[in-house]
Amino acid sequence: MRAQPTSPMNWSIITSGPYIEMLHDFLLPTPATEANPNLQFKLPLGDGAVPFIHLGDFGRYLAWVLSHPTESQGLTLGIAIAHISGPELAAAYTRATGKPAVFTDEPIADWITSHFSALPSGADTKVGAQSTTDQNSLPLTFGKNFENWWNLYRSSAGNKGLITRDYTLLDRILPDRLASAEDWFRKVSYTGERKQLFWDERVRGPKYD
Repeated sequence: MRAQPTSPMNWSIITSGPYIEMLHDFLLPTPATEANPNLQFKLPLGDGAVPFIHLGDFGRYLAWVLSHPTESQGLTLGIAIAHISGPELAAAYTRATGKPAVFTDEPIADWITSHFSALPSGADTKVGAQSTTDQNSLPLTFGKNFENWWNLYRSSAGNKGLITRDYTLLDRILPDRLASAEDWFRKVSYTGERKQLFWDERVRGPKYD
């Protein structure tokens, strides 16, 4: 699309990152116990950072693009709350809740094994395996896909690596956007418990069961 002119078709592109709502499920931390009172965010992030996006703001960025066709013409808009490192995530949880938390840099191989063990061939299951009987036509496994996924964020610390965002522009587009993990933890009254996300038509936004 970037190679196309912006006339007669006006185009814009929004690039996102992992939803911070994934901390309710796919990126769920390890709960605190009597033996270890810290909530543990176990992520194979190293010294990197994740440009998380809040789903409620995602829709508002899209609305801005559609309602500002001249300003958004030909714009590739990278959206995020902030570049959030593992230690920042744990510290934000503690500030928001008053409860202790730590970040553990889990080896990528261990994280992949634990997250995809239920698949037919574990992490070696091919992406799209349920859509075809010809497994040789599928080049990518879940393990390799998410190894690449994490390596992107491991190389994006401080908004200076492979993935960057123009936060000055995002502040101008949505002055009241969520701008930190702490903001989100407070907004959803985060507890570290598993919750299912769904769309609530009454408020036109994400809700949890």
